[in-house]
Amino acid sequence: MKPLLAVALGLAFSALLAGNAAASPHDACRRPSTLNHITKNFRDKTAPFLQTGTEIARIHSTRMSRYQPRTKDISSVEREYCHAKVALTDGQQRDLWYVVQWGLGFAGSGYKIDFCVSGLDPWHVYGADCRSLR
Repeated sequence: MKPLLAVALGLAFSALLAGNAAASPHDACRRPSTLNHITKNFRDKTAPFLQTGTEIARIHSTRMSRYQPRTKDISSVEREYCHAKVALTDGQQRDLWYVVQWGLGFAGSGYKIDFCVSGLDPWHVYGADCRSLR
């Protein structure tokens, strides 16, 4: 009887973990407002710094790579980690890594988007090959 109980508890624990990693209630990775924010900020802030004249032409193949829910004891910030492909105006295709965070700002009502285009972070602000946003 004990082995059966251990299997049942193991399956229940696995289901709990799978449910936690499932889908974000926000689906921010695919939201047009998220993608527009990234495109605009790349054009206004990143591109002038790089001085290449390159802009994001299109963001495609978006997906959530990881979801970190808000937890009472660990973090009051909810995070949705995302990955996409970007087509740049110079014809290159690169990986785009980004995270959307909620629970920031005054009274926890704001959100923030950090992003990194692989190969276009010369100072490794987000680690080698954008590792901290994966």
